[in-house]
Amino acid sequence: MRTWLFVIATLAALAAMAWASDTVTLQGEWTVYTVECRQGGWQGQHCNGHSLPPTG
Repeated sequence: MRTWLFVIATLAALAAMAWASDTVTLQGEWTVYTVECRQGGWQGQHCNGHSLPPTG
């Protein structure tokens, strides 16, 4: 019984850390911090083309 409580507590702590660091949002979406702006350009912090994940 103690082993299962330890496993559950560890998983809960890891899930809380992932959520707190914005790795996974409450909606289950991944957070992307960098993008490439293709077929357009940057206007301030906004891409007026297609925002895609970096390729390399």
